[in-house]
Amino acid sequence: MQFNVYIQKSQGLVISYVVRISLLTVLFLLPSILSAKVYSLIPGRGGSGGIEEVLNPKTFWNEPVVINDLRMNLRIGLVAIPVETLLQNLTTYFPNSKFAANQNTLLIIQKQKDGSQKRLLLVYLGKGMPFLQFSIILPRKLPDKFKWPEILPRTFDAKPKKYVVLPERNVWYGLFKTGAQKEVALGEMSSSLEADGWKPLSSTLNSGKPTTGEMFYKKDPPGIMIINCTEDGFASSYFHPVAKK
Repeated sequence: MQFNVYIQKSQGLVISYVVRISLLTVLFLLPSILSAKVYSLIPGRGGSGGIEEVLNPKTFWNEPVVINDLRMNLRIGLVAIPVETLLQNLTTYFPNSKFAANQNTLLIIQKQKDGSQKRLLLVYLGKGMPFLQFSIILPRKLPDKFKWPEILPRTFDAKPKKYVVLPERNVWYGLFKTGAQKEVALGEMSSSLEADGWKPLSSTLNSGKPTTGEMFYKKDPPGIMIINCTEDGFASSYFHPVAKK
């Protein structure tokens, strides 16, 4: 497993929102293909515990999360372990765990005895800094029947897959499948948003260049909306409120 520990500097408002979307996607919406049975080699411990004991995070934030109408809990903390020691501990004590890594994040997936799944996302903040840890326990299976949030746009043929809301922050993220081409899907969602008072902050659809998303702003209530669609028909929308000046 390769884990390159560096993070690029933020380049403005759009980047900060994209980073938040990426974290939501990795922690809550990663496909179940990474799910697998995990056990600990620490003597006397079963397969459902141990990882957070090894990491020993200092939790400083605890808040509710709702996924597909199901209420859960998100914990955020700091892990003060050098990356080399971290990787050595994880591969030594949990060799059959599932890991997913990129340049600055490491996702750890651990199956619990009751079939639920613990997910820990570690974010590298820089040399000499502790890791930022996000932790949540997902059920064996998320509800596939739920009410799509009215705040999030979708196409007429949308097949909702998942939505995530942080109710204390009024942050929303939704994912659905569409049979429309990405430009058509983005155009439909854009028209719906503009009819509801949203103003485009980007104009990639009208630029004639390949695009996968658009960004919008609304004054009342103030907020940012980002929409995306892939070539294979997976479309998403993300809403984040903006404080009034």
